[in-house]
Amino acid sequence: SMVLTPTMEQHLLRVADFMRKTPYVTLTMHPVVVSADLEAIKSTEVAARLQQYAKEKDISDPPKILAAYFKDKLPDEKPPNTVEEQLQLLRAREPVPEAKVKEMEDQRIAATKERLVKREGIQDKRLIAGEPNKPPSDAKEGMVEFTVGGMDE
Repeated sequence: SMVLTPTMEQHLLRVADFMRKTPYVTLTMHPVVVSADLEAIKSTEVAARLQQYAKEKDISDPPKILAAYFKDKLPDEKPPNTVEEQLQLLRAREPVPEAKVKEMEDQRIAATKERLVKREGIQDKRLIAGEPNKPPSDAKEGMVEFTVGGMDE
């Protein structure tokens, strides 16, 4: 599930107020995924891969899992000294799984819409799912941006 950050909660209260004052306006929601989101997705992917590897090789000791993984999958690479550095290296090499990014965008839209409809009483049909937006350069956390979209005839 997708938890709404406190910043986003505040933002949605303002959006709901705006929508109550302008009953004919529809809004298009644009999910925004920031680099921290991508890192989180990659971390999850790396953790899942290591878990799978440990299961296949029947290794239960975490430091041994990484050592074996490096030896097996990256034989020409000297593993960094610390577990954190080793994980960082694996994350850095992890391609961004577009399907997971799309999933995150969809969840973000769904959580936002659910909040506005169920908690704030905004009509479902006034909220339209739109294309993802590029994050602003200073964005620290993922969000949903809104654009005002037309009148409901």
